[in-house]
Amino acid sequence: MSPKPTVPMSRRHPLGPRLTINVTSELINTSIRNNSSHCMIAEAMKIAAPELTRVAVDISTCRGSDLEKGLRYVWLTPRAAQDALVDFDEGLAPKPFSFLLKNAHVSRAGHPQTSQKEKSPSRRRRPTALPSRAKLVTGRRGIPTRVGGKRPPQLHTRREFGLRAFRAASLNRLKAEAQEQEIETATE
Repeated sequence: MSPKPTVPMSRRHPLGPRLTINVTSELINTSIRNNSSHCMIAEAMKIAAPELTRVAVDISTCRGSDLEKGLRYVWLTPRAAQDALVDFDEGLAPKPFSFLLKNAHVSRAGHPQTSQKEKSPSRRRRPTALPSRAKLVTGRRGIPTRVGGKRPPQLHTRREFGLRAFRAASLNRLKAEAQEQEIETATE
């Protein structure tokens, strides 16, 4: 029995890989806060899929390009990773965790404004069968996957302020936990 390929291909459209991301305590300690290219999740993605370049993680999406195939993958950031990312950017060290990235939006890698004539011959990628408009393709187990079209908007590389709603919610959570601890110590 042969192993499954990391990126299953449908007959007409490429599908994104399913990645198991393991964020270890070593990655948490060595990664850079408020930086989408060098945060703990981005570093874990680089380990899980070494073929990915231009990896960026923000509160809404995890992105990476496979330049050999000429494809850009965009996954939605799972809720557990969002919570850990907000805590990490606020200076709190989360516990090691893991999550699964699946159902990636697949598009061509590179800037859509750049024409093929402007690129040097060594930088040209082989053409892929991606529609210019977004299309739903039935993937594994009959689950539709969006292929082609425009990518979701990307936040900037610095997450200095993060998502204000998450930040306010987490600060309120920290205040509530501090008040609970004060009440517990006062009753003892």
